[in-house]
Amino acid sequence: KLDKKSSPSTGSLDSGNESKEKLLKGESALQRVQCIPGNASCCDCGLADPRWASINLGITLCIECSGIHR
Repeated sequence: KLDKKSSPSTGSLDSGNESKEKLLKGESALQRVQCIPGNASCCDCGLADPRWASINLGITLCIECSGIHR
C-alpha cells in the first residue's frame, strides 16, 4: 500500500512555492495513472484501487495479479 506520510519539514513555514513544488513531486505517479479512465481497477481481476502498474503493458494491477506479470 502506498505510504502517504510526509517527512517533517526542515524549511521555514513561509516557503510557499517550495512547499507546492514538494507536494507536486510527492504526488504519486500511481495516483496520476489511476485518474486515467479504465485504470481505477485491476486489469486482471477487477479489484478497485490497484497499487501496481505495468508500464510495458499499460495496465494497473492489484498486488496479487502483479506477481503474475513479473
